[in-house]
Amino acid sequence: MCRLLGIVANKEVDFRFSLFGEANKNLRTQSEDNPDGWGIAIFPETGQATIAKSPLKAYADELFDQTASSGVGRILVAHVRRATSGGNRYENTHPFEMDSWVFAHNGTIHNKEKMEKNIDPLFKDKIKGDTDSEKYFGLILSRFVRDGIRPEPEKDTLVTSLSSAIKTVRDKIGGNGLNFLLSNGRFLFAFKNGRSLYLLKRDPESIPEVQLQSKETGVLLQWKKSAGEKAVLIASEKLTAAEHWDAIQENQLICVDRNLNIEKRKI
Repeated sequence: MCRLLGIVANKEVDFRFSLFGEANKNLRTQSEDNPDGWGIAIFPETGQATIAKSPLKAYADELFDQTASSGVGRILVAHVRRATSGGNRYENTHPFEMDSWVFAHNGTIHNKEKMEKNIDPLFKDKIKGDTDSEKYFGLILSRFVRDGIRPEPEKDTLVTSLSSAIKTVRDKIGGNGLNFLLSNGRFLFAFKNGRSLYLLKRDPESIPEVQLQSKETGVLLQWKKSAGEKAVLIASEKLTAAEHWDAIQENQLICVDRNLNIEKRKI
């Protein structure tokens, strides 16, 4: 099963990933069950996202270690893939990027042909792979165009348009899991449908260093304390046992801005 991880920090921070040492829990072992690639997108303080991804298993890819150990930014969108639609190749690896947005999906939408009918020709030409996920992304951006979304949109406008796109997929097309992360570097959106998704608001003022161990993917996110460093994390699974993670409700859309304000809307 694919896994999602999104982070919004209140300042530029190190996103340092390493591999957990126990053989039955580390990412190298889990990539045997999630063998179809990985991807990490990082938005800096200003400018566009830097994206590194590969169709290789994480344990076999030096690029993963390089990216995971050196990434610095304000917003992160990361994905580990277990393919259910589309072959194992770079073009099908998440996160996808179009028009300054990045998108990662966990789930399956079976009726790709019906979804294509809702995608603007502008985005059909930009879809490079053959996954349902990239078409899902194209449908969302097509809705933005239809609703006249400008390059620097207001949050409320985005939430309304995004809600309409979600309803189209959920109610008219259908699927087995519509979870996603979506970001333009100003906001991080997350939607929960059919798969687990959790949220944590972290303020580690009293903690010198926190290790976030993922039991399913084996990812160890080392969060090194610096003065005033805070973040919101959204993940497919709880990364820590000692902290209180909130389960995102079914059909709930989350919006997190750079000030770590969180808005929730039931779709």
